[in-house]
Formats: sequence, C-alpha cells, structure tokens
Amino acid sequence: MSRSPRGIQGRPRLQVGMVVALTFAISSPSGAQRVDSLPFRAGQWGAEFTASDFSGVGALRFTSSRSAWLIDVQGRFTRQSGDSDSPSRFEIVSDSDALQLRLGWRRYGTVAPRVVRHVGFGVLGGYRSSEQSPGAFSISAPFSFESTRSDYSAGVFAEAGAQWLITSNLGLGATWSANVQAGRADLERVSTTGINELERSKTAVHTLSATLGAFAIRGTVYF
Repeated sequence: MSRSPRGIQGRPRLQVGMVVALTFAISSPSGAQRVDSLPFRAGQWGAEFTASDFSGVGALRFTSSRSAWLIDVQGRFTRQSGDSDSPSRFEIVSDSDALQLRLGWRRYGTVAPRVVRHVGFGVLGGYRSSEQSPGAFSISAPFSFESTRSDYSAGVFAEAGAQWLITSNLGLGATWSANVQAGRADLERVSTTGINELERSKTAVHTLSATLGAFAIRGTVYF
C-alpha cells in the first residue's frame, strides 16, 4: 500500500519539471532566435529602389523586427519628337509625365535562411499628363490639332514579395502589387487650319481603374 502514494506524487513532479524546462527554452536567447530570426530591428531605416528600370525610390522605417512603414515615389517622363524639314509633312510631338506616391505598412516573415517575405497595404495618389502637338515645321499643314490630358487619382494598394539578403545591409527581390484607383481626367483639344483656330473643347471625365499583377524587381539597402 505504500508504493501507490509515491507513484502518484512522482507524476506531478515530472510534469512540473517539463513545464519549467519548456519555459526556460522559450525564454532563452537561443529559443528567441528560432522564433524571430529576421535581421531587422526597431528604428532601422531602409532605402528601396526599382532595380528593373530605376523608375521608383522609397524609404522604410521599421517599428519592430517584423513590421515597417513604407513611403515611395514612382515616376516616368517621356519626350518624343518627330520634326521634319519638309513643311508638307505633318509631324506630332508627344510628351507624357506620370508620378505616383504611396504610403503603406509592411509585415515581414522568414522563408529560408537569408530569404524574407513581406505583405503590405496602404494608400496612393497619382498624377499623369500627356500632350500632343504639331511639330515645329508643320505650321503650314492644312489641318492640325493640339490635345492635352491631365489625370488625378487616389486609391488603395496591396503587395506581396520576397527578398534574398545578399548581406545584412543589402537585399534583392521581387514584388507583386495590385491597386484600385478613382480619379478625374481633364481633356482639352484645339483644332486649327493653318494659323486659324477652328474649335476648342474641354471635357472632364471621372475614372475608375484597377491594376492586377504589377511586377517589379527591387533592391534595398538597410542601415
């Protein structure tokens, strides 16, 4: 009869010992490193650029090892001219500008050693303009026109991506993003014949657009 009490008392002692050992393992530095192996830290900065065409640049501000605020600017500026020395040939000069500002939040995680993933979302605003006009030597053409368009938009975006950390301060990866935007487009067109103006029209159009699957290769410098 004396063996039973010792067996019953032995089990609680074993369970308590396992709980203490597990708690110690989780709270130890090695255990914490396994749970969070990201190299980032709160207060750290990052500079991000679009490596494929260098059309965008942004900044990251980490609030913890797994989350960061993002602000970036993307822009494109195009000038196309086709002037000709022949006054009888009608030439068109095209100019276009685009600028987009994004403000968002990212959440980071680990995929494999030196490979991190992220998901993010936020708000964005954009401006685009385009203009078409006759070339400098097309003034004597029998008919010509000038047109301008200005687009203003605002919306939301979401993104997901992965990055290989070449070093603790340099990363290279890819990002997939999607956005929905609403805005307004102002259009103006002027038709002329020779040096006389025939018609001038102005139109405002409300727009709604969605972009799915925008892909970009990006590099990031952490400091």
